[in-house]
Amino acid sequence: MSKPTITKKFNFIIQSKGGVGKSFLTYILGVKHENNMDTYILDVDGSTKTSTKQLKFLYDQKRIAKIDLLDKQERIARDKLFGSIEEISGLSYKNYILDFGAPESEQLPALFSRDVNQEDLKAFTDYLNIEFVFHVIIAGGTAYTACVEYLNSIVRVVGTEFKIVVWLNENTLLNYPQQIEEIVEHARILELQVERFGDVLTGSVFDTQISEIMQQGLGREGIDKSGRMITVQMNKLTRDLII
Repeated sequence: MSKPTITKKFNFIIQSKGGVGKSFLTYILGVKHENNMDTYILDVDGSTKTSTKQLKFLYDQKRIAKIDLLDKQERIARDKLFGSIEEISGLSYKNYILDFGAPESEQLPALFSRDVNQEDLKAFTDYLNIEFVFHVIIAGGTAYTACVEYLNSIVRVVGTEFKIVVWLNENTLLNYPQQIEEIVEHARILELQVERFGDVLTGSVFDTQISEIMQQGLGREGIDKSGRMITVQMNKLTRDLII
């Protein structure tokens, strides 16, 4: 008997290093999918809840929610994570985007090696007929080494059974061509897909305007009111996103 076609995808946006662009990627994904009623976003950042604030424009559609996964010992409550995924997998949405905070991201390698190995995790996704994809953010400069170390830890614990995508934050890698070369080659050796996002010049008019729009939790309406060139540049940022 053939397996049923997987129709629901859970996209984990992760990186244990803070300030590398996870929530920015989630924001532009929210803008991309603002009118796509098949997409649901989960803010899995118990400390800052950045995505919940930035994606207020999805409130009325009830397409954003938050989950606080850390217990009193600052460890991910395994049952809460998998219970939440099982519960929301029963909703009608096809595309789920989970923005993990740095503390929650940091816990995942230990969780997947200590409590749930990747074979068990694969059995869980097969049972629910869903797909997990792990999207690991890589930033440049002083954050680069920590970001790559985290990528390696994720590859070790889920890389055999699950797809991992490497996302290069172009804004942070602008002045580090050697780091770009290194990570692209590293991903090639590991046979990982590489994607790019965040081609925004720091301090530019677009950077300033989009930062203000994000702080206000506005979507397309706020972007379009900011002028044609802001809209054009946002379209460029969202056009090629694979999630």
